[in-house]
Amino acid sequence: MPGRDEKETCPKLELQPDTPGNELAPQVRFERINGVARCVVGYSGGVTADPTYRSIQDHTEALLVEFDPKVLTYEDLVLSWTQMHQPVSKGRCQYRSALWYWNEEQKEVAEEVVKQWKAGSRNELYADVDPVTEFYRAEEYHQHFMGKVGRR
Repeated sequence: MPGRDEKETCPKLELQPDTPGNELAPQVRFERINGVARCVVGYSGGVTADPTYRSIQDHTEALLVEFDPKVLTYEDLVLSWTQMHQPVSKGRCQYRSALWYWNEEQKEVAEEVVKQWKAGSRNELYADVDPVTEFYRAEEYHQHFMGKVGRR
């Protein structure tokens, strides 16, 4: 079910925002990929209405990525997602590593890529593949956060 600020053809991807070694926030990294039209930081995966950063409750910090399928495939985005982080511990709900899919084709792609990603790692990796839920846009101060405050 699409949320307030997205199109049905777009995947939603979530990354733990402070992965060690990442010089750029996930939003900036995805926006630099040719074929990505827009990235929106938000919350997804829960059932509580209108989450906020201070009251995220059962949601996960998420990144909605809109892309041009003539330039970039869903699989390309999922592969990029796997290269951006190594979730070696189960994060609590707010920071869990998750990938949401819009249809069965995306589900199959996501599950296969995640399976290969886990098999190719020396460490046990934790990542969920779930059906899309409503996406809530995060507060404005979270959009392009790294550009506003610089690298920590």
